[in-house]
Amino acid sequence: MAPTPPSELQILHSYLLQPSPLSCILPWPAFQVLAPTSTRQNPNLRRLYRDLEFRRDITIDDVRRRIDDECRQSAVLVGRLGKAVRREEGLKTERKRKRGTDYEDDDDDVNTSDDDDDYDNDEAEAQREIKLDTHLHGQAGNTLSTKIRSTNHTSSSLLSAMQIATSDLESDITSLEAEIESIHRECEERVGALSDLRYGRFAGRSSSDLGSSTGAEGLGHGNRNSDAENGVESEVVRALEELRDKLNGGREGWTPGGDRGDGGTGESQSRSTGSMG
Repeated sequence: MAPTPPSELQILHSYLLQPSPLSCILPWPAFQVLAPTSTRQNPNLRRLYRDLEFRRDITIDDVRRRIDDECRQSAVLVGRLGKAVRREEGLKTERKRKRGTDYEDDDDDVNTSDDDDDYDNDEAEAQREIKLDTHLHGQAGNTLSTKIRSTNHTSSSLLSAMQIATSDLESDITSLEAEIESIHRECEERVGALSDLRYGRFAGRSSSDLGSSTGAEGLGHGNRNSDAENGVESEVVRALEELRDKLNGGREGWTPGGDRGDGGTGESQSRSTGSMG
């Protein structure tokens, strides 16, 4: 007597559930060896192993439940598919048999319309079941998955695609090199400007302007060099001149013991005396 082939349930149970318990994958002595030597005799290690074994059993129960649901669903779908195939074959034989007279043709059309309605209803229900299974378990959950035909490259299409990719890469490299060159040029300009600001003409001219103005103030004669060319130099020199004029005007308008708007009180006199000292 020939042995019967294993069913889908038996195959899934033998390959997914039997070698799955933690005691089969990692026994307690092997797990104990993985722990450090100082903690191998700790009772908490045994509790940890039992907790991991319990979690593994929960996962195995979930897999077993999913296997049962999938086998049940596949059996229903296979039955509906076989029923649809048998109905289609019966319809074909009936159409061939009743193709003689017009009456038989009319009767065949009526029966065919009724059978087609039943087939459409079954097909719609099967499609709803497939959509529900796909929503719950993903595309891999479909037992009767549709085959997707993949198109491959030919030699000519592959060469053209490689040429297009090469031209695209060359254009990208050219644009990147141009962008790098512009960024490098901007960096050099900024470095040169900062160098002029720190060590170049601005520092020398501002110091010479300050020296000439200080000499004119100490000696009481001389010319003031206030010819700044442009930009930041002229603004800084102008601000220094305004500050110096304000300081000179404040000193000329002040006299010891004079009235400064505070009524000539002793406090103002003491301030003037302190400033003179």
